[in-house]
Parts: sequence; structure tokens; C-alpha cells
Amino acid sequence: MNREQFLRGRTAKVVEVDVPDFGVVKMRELPESIRVREFDTWLRPGEKVNRQRQLDARLKIISLCVVGDDGQPYLSDADFPEMRQMPSAVISRMADVAMNLAGLNDDDIGDKLKKTSTD
Repeated sequence: MNREQFLRGRTAKVVEVDVPDFGVVKMRELPESIRVREFDTWLRPGEKVNRQRQLDARLKIISLCVVGDDGQPYLSDADFPEMRQMPSAVISRMADVAMNLAGLNDDDIGDKLKKTSTD
């Protein structure tokens, strides 16, 4: 592989995820730029850990990955109150897939919460 091939890479894929007792949900891989801008900086904005954001981390990553038929996300932070009322098994299944599609694991989130803005 040469530099041009490497940088051209591939486009983010969209997968259909069967969520038991819920249905099929389309989810996209997150490009690195979106993950850093929309998730990493949201999770820890500056020096202090935002407790509510820490609690909503799974909802945030789901909202960034779930897409409609057009491949565009349709959920936002404003949907979190309704998402909090969904069964935990449904949220857990979607969060597991979303974390994988974003290239994250539970340790990554813990690390992001421990870091300071001067790290």
C-alpha cells in the first residue's frame, strides 16, 4: 500500500443492527474527526468532569451513530430524556455496537474522563 492508497482509505460503512425487542436500526461508523469533535470533547469539556454527560455517554455515542435511510444521523442531545426511558437491554445493545463502530471501548471512556485538558 502506498501513501495515496492509505489516505484514500475507505468510506465509513453503515450497518443494520438487529436489536431484540426493538427492531432493526441503521448505524454508521464514525470518522475520527466526528468522534473527537462530537464525542470526546462533549464527554469532557475542559478541566471538570460533567457528571450528567458521564451518565449520558452511551446515549451520546448512540445518537452519533444511528442514521436514517439517507445515512444521516437523526438523534440529538434533546432526545436523551426519551432515550433514558427505553429498556436498558435496548440501549446496551445499541451502545455496544456504536462503541465498536466509533473505535471505542469502556476503558477509552474511563481514560477520557480521567484526563485533564493539560494532558
